[in-house]
Amino acid sequence: MTFPTVDATGIGLTFVNENRPLANQQKWRNVTATDAVEIDDFALVCTGGATTLTLPPCAKCLGKMYIIKAKGTGDVTIAADGTDAPLASDVTLTYTTFDTAICISGGTFWVIDCQTGATS
Repeated sequence: MTFPTVDATGIGLTFVNENRPLANQQKWRNVTATDAVEIDDFALVCTGGATTLTLPPCAKCLGKMYIIKAKGTGDVTIAADGTDAPLASDVTLTYTTFDTAICISGGTFWVIDCQTGATS
């Protein structure tokens, strides 16, 4: 039996059965409070109030991409762990509901691209 693509978070996830994603699919999770982004995360959907997500050290995840989607009631702040450029420990990037950020590790820096105003 073939199951359709599930797209509840704005990110398509194809399942071969209802409990087991394909091996090449990435980890996604809902975040409802301040949290650290895990190395094996791929997509984080922020569904709570104001939230701060701290990126892992970019040297530990060269080439890794994270998609962060705000779908809650408050702003989401994306912060580096304090050792990476262009973000420092006292600099954050804040965006509001329905915005999306894509964060890519360059090994010694983060590249962050934000898309605003999407309503899905």
